[in-house]
Amino acid sequence: MSGFYHICPSNANFQFDTAFMFIIGGLLLVKIFQNRHPDFHANAFVAFFSFAVVILFTLLGIYFDKSNTLFVRLFLLTIVLVVMSVFLFSLYYYHQWDYIWKSLKSLVTVRPKCQPCGRVELKTCTPRRKAVFAKFLTVIILNIILAIVFILARNWIGIATVILIYFLFNSNIFLVFYVFSKWRFREPWTLVCTAMLLLAGLSWGGALYFYFSNVSEWSLTPAESRELNKSCILFNFYDNHDVWHFLSAAAMFFSFMFILTLDDGLESVPREKISIF
Repeated sequence: MSGFYHICPSNANFQFDTAFMFIIGGLLLVKIFQNRHPDFHANAFVAFFSFAVVILFTLLGIYFDKSNTLFVRLFLLTIVLVVMSVFLFSLYYYHQWDYIWKSLKSLVTVRPKCQPCGRVELKTCTPRRKAVFAKFLTVIILNIILAIVFILARNWIGIATVILIYFLFNSNIFLVFYVFSKWRFREPWTLVCTAMLLLAGLSWGGALYFYFSNVSEWSLTPAESRELNKSCILFNFYDNHDVWHFLSAAAMFFSFMFILTLDDGLESVPREKISIF
């Protein structure tokens, strides 16, 4: 599907280039979470229905793109933040919605009047898993900050790119929290995992360099886009954007291998001694 976009790139078919990246970002979130929660399985029907809704939402944003106004930006980003917050809230309670509703109802209940002072006291709620709650709360705050940046940005980049950035942003945040937790609990690393991390970093560094070295721009007129053209740099045939695809493909491979080998150092550790975070 991405090939259709690259044959004749435009705002209308940009959706084909981002659809599979939404799925990669979403599945990466599920994979990172399931590493320490093997008994938790995402419902396949719900997951892929959610991807379909996201793609439909992106499609509507492309074909009815009047999102450069402040009101529409606020509306679209509010929807994204609400969906992300509900998703994180659901993850915190392992999708046990019956327990979630009971917890929410308990928040609005009040205690009887205090006998000495006669005041009505509201019932307080303290999270049991404080570290996990702090992690999810930090993710929500970072998403809000990112939304503020998009709202105040002078040039609106389109809802498809915004949703894609949110998927990749949250995937990387969860990965950073996971790596930090491994360091906090002093879990062992393997040589293969470390090598994959270094190769992924080098590949992403080179890929991003060529990505931002634009040699064309489909949002401009053909004459303006030709002003950005440069000579091919690889085999006198491939230009900067082609090299970006080569390096980013390698970077994605090394990144996924890093995630898959992240817990190889725990192979000989009994399951009951493995930390859950």
